Amino acid sequence: RIRLRILPLGASITWGQNSASGNGYRKPLRDRLQWQGNEVNMVGSKNHGTMKDNNVEATPGDTIDQVKAAAQLSLHFKPNIVLINAGTNDCAQDIDIENAGVRMRALIESIVNTKGMRQTVIVLSTLFYSDDKAIEMNRTPMNRQFRDLVVAMKNEGVSIYLAEMDPDKPAPGNGWLKYPEDYIGTSDKPDPTHPNEFGYAKMAWVWFKAIEAAAKEQKIPDVGPEAGICERSRYNGVDAGGLTQRGSGDDDGVYIHDAESIGEVLALAGGEPDKERDETFFARLFSPKRSDMLRMTPAEMQPKKTVYTIWQNKGPGVKKTNETYNFHKEQLDVDSNCGPAGVNFRDINGDGLDDFICIGPDGTAYGSLNLGDGSNEKAPTFRDIDQIKDPEGYDRDHVRLGDIDGDGRTDYCVIHDDGGIYCWRNMGGTNVDDQPIGWQAMGKRFTGKGMGDIRGVRFVDISGDGRDDWLWVGDDGQVTTWTNSRSCVKSDEGDGPNIEWRQAVRKGQNQGPTHEGMGGFAKDGVRDRIHFAKVFSEYNRDYVFIQSNKDGLVMRVWRNRGTGGTTIKSDGNRYCNMMGHTNGMADYLWVSGEGKITLYGNRGMGSVTDNGDSFWDDGELIFDPIAVGVGPLDRANIHLTDWDNDGKCDIVRTFPEDSTKLMIFRNEYSPKRPFNPAKWSTFMSTDVRCDARNGRGPSDPAVHFADITGNGQDDFLCVSSLGHVEAYEHRGGEWHSMGMIWAGDYGERSGLQFADVDGDGRADIIRTNLFNGDGTVWYNHGPREGAKKDESKWKFEATDSSKPAFLGQGPADCTFYPDLDGDGHADQHVIMDSLKNTARTWFTKCDSDDILGDDGPAKDPHLPEMP
Repeated sequence: RIRLRILPLGASITWGQNSASGNGYRKPLRDRLQWQGNEVNMVGSKNHGTMKDNNVEATPGDTIDQVKAAAQLSLHFKPNIVLINAGTNDCAQDIDIENAGVRMRALIESIVNTKGMRQTVIVLSTLFYSDDKAIEMNRTPMNRQFRDLVVAMKNEGVSIYLAEMDPDKPAPGNGWLKYPEDYIGTSDKPDPTHPNEFGYAKMAWVWFKAIEAAAKEQKIPDVGPEAGICERSRYNGVDAGGLTQRGSGDDDGVYIHDAESIGEVLALAGGEPDKERDETFFARLFSPKRSDMLRMTPAEMQPKKTVYTIWQNKGPGVKKTNETYNFHKEQLDVDSNCGPAGVNFRDINGDGLDDFICIGPDGTAYGSLNLGDGSNEKAPTFRDIDQIKDPEGYDRDHVRLGDIDGDGRTDYCVIHDDGGIYCWRNMGGTNVDDQPIGWQAMGKRFTGKGMGDIRGVRFVDISGDGRDDWLWVGDDGQVTTWTNSRSCVKSDEGDGPNIEWRQAVRKGQNQGPTHEGMGGFAKDGVRDRIHFAKVFSEYNRDYVFIQSNKDGLVMRVWRNRGTGGTTIKSDGNRYCNMMGHTNGMADYLWVSGEGKITLYGNRGMGSVTDNGDSFWDDGELIFDPIAVGVGPLDRANIHLTDWDNDGKCDIVRTFPEDSTKLMIFRNEYSPKRPFNPAKWSTFMSTDVRCDARNGRGPSDPAVHFADITGNGQDDFLCVSSLGHVEAYEHRGGEWHSMGMIWAGDYGERSGLQFADVDGDGRADIIRTNLFNGDGTVWYNHGPREGAKKDESKWKFEATDSSKPAFLGQGPADCTFYPDLDGDGHADQHVIMDSLKNTARTWFTKCDSDDILGDDGPAKDPHLPEMP
């Protein structure tokens, strides 16, 4: 007994034209299969005939290419057998007969390349006699191509069989359908092309024998869950019942501070003790990895203009036996005349370099952009962009700037006298040279710690994870630290995203300050001389003390040797079908910071309980880039996609420094060939390009892989910082530029994901709210006809943003859309706790449009048998 889900695919013959019942070959075939004890279900997006189970995918008049397009309407049913009868209309119209086999191959490949249909049995029929002269003239060469195609594709591993409707002479079955007697149907005259009920019964016998052959060879796969095509509603998500992730992966723990005293790094003659407090600054002017020192100096020729003397940090040198840094002195004009009390150097546009921000007495922020043109020979140019932020009712002394959400752009915060901090998120600019397009309220992001004097509060990325931490610097230079990590707790717009604040400690201590202070140099009055800068460390910040003496100023540095606070368990989550599940369901993978991948196989469970069996198999290390020989890999540049269209996800590495290159690690797993972390076939691919760069957070990559065209192969997508999407179609291992396929929705790139939501085989665009996780879907409707050169080449239509398709359960960077149940629809998978890495899943479900049911008890239809 076999469960058969059969897709009858074709044109008018498959439709059942000239059959009195309209059933054509479908009912006699179904009856025979059912009589033999099989469970049979005919599927298709259309219905025709008197039989109860009358689903079909056929349109009279369709050519091979039109049948290929129509097939996409029914592949979501996930048939395990597809019966194809097509080409008669091509013969009638004399359409590209010499390439009929090539076009039929494209049709078949569009089926077997669909996710979850790699093992589907294809039965291709030859064409039988027609009294139409044009058809009959072209039928023989077309049949010859079809026969050759079946042999070729079978040798390629496709489960394909021939339904020989009219074997060549001298085979006894030649002329199996007799004209005119098998063609006299709904009228007294024979139809030149379409059989009658008896002729269709003859067809049914041939189909039956082909299916029987596939069954004997055990090629018919089990049927998986159907995936109806439907637009998702926030109400048709079905909770899996319990935690689908219970905690996996590793982190580096809380931040533990340690420091190495470097001593005197730079001495400046002629310092003025009263000025070094507020006229010395550090900023990343030339490189994101190094901080340079600046001091304010009035311009000699322009008394009302302020310029800066800068000491460019040019990298490590050697002085005696101690490591130190070389500094090059020059002049800098920030295109702003701002008093020292308002001066801030922070990154406005997220390019990794610090810009200039002047905070006015009332809290208004003015900006001047670092254009990034600095070199060893000259200081960078700055361009004034005027006011960038209105005040929020607090004066300059209560304003703090820092990257709170970790997107690389500084945010604007105000501190209450009780230490509570409220922030506004920098939404970025229209391009790197423009001021921010807006500031999104974040609400209260930090609760005061009772430290007292708010002058001690600073935002500094002390751990080096790209998110600014909360530091309180005492008057003696002691520092108390709370580090800033992602939270997966759902929030609302205007009050989020939430943050996991964790208190840091000094090495060897369980509590107290992280930095001891300057008691060895001064007992108090040193707060304004304490700075945090990338003097030696390229990621976290060193502790800098500007000391004055009788000869001038001395820069003393304590190099940051701290550890922890940079990664959390949920940073490594990925989902893809690594094991080649026939229904396409995704496995869970955890990627370490150095690129090692651990696989947790999907068990195919429809529901879970918190205390029951796990949704996943036990973890297994499957990929170690160090053992493979390529060295550690940044997980931000690791992507999972089915490169070679074999139904298993491969590993793709992108190169930020060269956007035209891809390194592919081919997945050769099979039950007889288990994963070996050190052995992966590796090769390079080119001919793509992405000039955009990754953002700082996990939900802001520049490169995505997703099947936009629906050909079964994931395409290369390059997403600009504003969400414009350019694509390269992946076709047979080659890349073909598609141009811009989406102009964006005037939102940020962060929160954009690509997944097949409606189950039509093409990836849709999902915009996930950064705060509450509500997901708005832009459905993929294929190529846009008549698109102009500068217009989007693909048609995407959005759902009503006021009625999101996915009801948010957590912020965007904690929300994923893998197909975990293998029904062809993106499910909603949300990390509930960023530190523990626990998750819940809401499956996407559709009401099926598949008609089921038998016409009565199974009985032998007594099909005529071909000799």
